[in-house]
Amino acid sequence: MLGKLGASFQQGELIETGEMYSLIGGNANQTFGKLMLESEFVTAHFSGQVLPGASARVHDNESGIYGLADYSITEQWHLALESEYYQDHTVALPSRNALLAIAYRPSNSPIVWKLEYINQTGVPASIAPIVTGWQASFATMF
Repeated sequence: MLGKLGASFQQGELIETGEMYSLIGGNANQTFGKLMLESEFVTAHFSGQVLPGASARVHDNESGIYGLADYSITEQWHLALESEYYQDHTVALPSRNALLAIAYRPSNSPIVWKLEYINQTGVPASIAPIVTGWQASFATMF
């Protein structure tokens, strides 16, 4: 596939807090030769009383957007640029980060090596803290 477009809708109750929510989201992906663009967004509205002992709701809305550009330099080397914005409904300030990465996958190997620089501003989510600086990793792709 060279492209895709998706949408989602969900209503429910958060068991941990007792809040009711309505969520909509969407995603898109398109490839133009060696360049792949991808984006995703989500927005949710929260209502109702928060259970005692649960994190207080600072905002009634929560939203986020993510964008990725991946350029295939060669079959083995990829350059990626990502940006993400997220406003959690339990935190006053949003989280914003940008990432620049280069990835290498040797021919016929399931391992990908990646070097990336992340710039974090705002408030990272407590469940997934993001730190500004250089990161290196490898992953097995199957």
